[in-house]
Amino acid sequence: MRVIVVEDEDRIREGITGLLGLLEGNFEAAGEAEDGTAGLELIKREKPDIVITDIRMPDMSGLEMLEKVREYGIQSKVIVLSAYSEFEYARQAIRLGVTEYLLKPVSVDEFSRAMNTIKIQIEKERRLQPETLGTLEQILGAVLYGQLEPDEEVKMYLMNRYGLDAGQELVEICIYLGNDYGADSGRAEKVWASLLSQRDDMEYCMIRADYEQALLIVVYHFRDLQEKFELLYSYMDWNLTLGQDVLIAYPKILQIQTSVCIYPIELENCFKAEICLGEPERVKKVIESFHRYFSEGKLYTPRDMKECYVRFIWAVINITKEIDMLDYGNLNQQSILDQVMGAKLFTELKAALEGLMQKVKMNKKNEDAIAHLTVRRVKSMIHEFYQSGITLDEIAAKLNVTPEYLSMQFHREVGETYSSYLKNYRISKAKELLIGTQKKQYEVAREVGYADSKYFSRVFRECTGYSPAEYRKSHK
Repeated sequence: MRVIVVEDEDRIREGITGLLGLLEGNFEAAGEAEDGTAGLELIKREKPDIVITDIRMPDMSGLEMLEKVREYGIQSKVIVLSAYSEFEYARQAIRLGVTEYLLKPVSVDEFSRAMNTIKIQIEKERRLQPETLGTLEQILGAVLYGQLEPDEEVKMYLMNRYGLDAGQELVEICIYLGNDYGADSGRAEKVWASLLSQRDDMEYCMIRADYEQALLIVVYHFRDLQEKFELLYSYMDWNLTLGQDVLIAYPKILQIQTSVCIYPIELENCFKAEICLGEPERVKKVIESFHRYFSEGKLYTPRDMKECYVRFIWAVINITKEIDMLDYGNLNQQSILDQVMGAKLFTELKAALEGLMQKVKMNKKNEDAIAHLTVRRVKSMIHEFYQSGITLDEIAAKLNVTPEYLSMQFHREVGETYSSYLKNYRISKAKELLIGTQKKQYEVAREVGYADSKYFSRVFRECTGYSPAEYRKSHK
């Protein structure tokens, strides 16, 4: 299979070209281009099976290039590479019939999977290619993804074989299944086929929109299919407001009376208080209350609901990160935000927040096991007596070891000195009190082991860059 790579970064372009020869599937590099203009000329000349292109390039972007490629009737399979994960880029790519949309940096496994998927699609299409223009589902599917421009030959074919006059209107029904698409698409097809077959005053065909995780039912007749599908799909998130199993009918959906959505700041404050107290069950109840705020009672627009979820998720990330309860290193914030903004079902909206909460370490007080029992006991005593100012010498005496040995062992196991660990632990407890309570500064200082409020303030600023008052204000 012949492949053209269009990428303005030399290292990436050369790396992809070199990798093609290592993949299974007989992929052959048919040419390279460093911008969209050169890429367009190369594609027009070579007409490859597969095009791999970046989005942002000098002179002409990848998406602009693909638009012109489709205008010339070239139906190559396309993989888009981009460092930009905004949903709008993905939507444009889908409209242009892009087969795979991969975010940089792309792993070898991810790239190999995408190439193998395209290979299977091409081989299947070649095996199933009918002698005629194809079935109605094949033709409408090609129009849907911009792969076929209905010329006079196509219109005549549709008229003669299916009795479809291109001047007549059609009705489109978009059935969004979301993450249940793989498991439920077959069942959904049967249910809708049973319903529609009871009507003898119309005909229909059903198209699988795998990328959008939806089924598209087209009730005759043929016109502006691609444009109407995009319009329907853009309004599918009204399921968030109306609930599942509700018919989303355009333009009637625009007549729904919604309420002004006021962000539930009190629930955010409750979350701050409970997370700082380390109460898993009470935190869970706050999250459930947040979900109920949008699923029961008033109707809000999908956009308002999504913006509230984004704001709450951002608050969760900031708070749990500050008090060291978040697995921040393994957190993909962009993925979570994309999940929220792309949600079509309320279960998907909830899943974004629930997925984040799975990375919150509610058992932070029972930290990772330390190999050395003595150090574990030292940490336990710090956590118990940090308010009273217990010293290393006192702990060493209780454990019947020398202070020098204990200091060396503690530093080796924990990665910091005893005094540094004690100070950081006190500051972490102070953060919890400043965010989760309304206690005064001198009260917070006393509770974490500092008798002098001014000295506490100086230590807190050294550790965080903020005074206690500034820190509390920044998290309100």
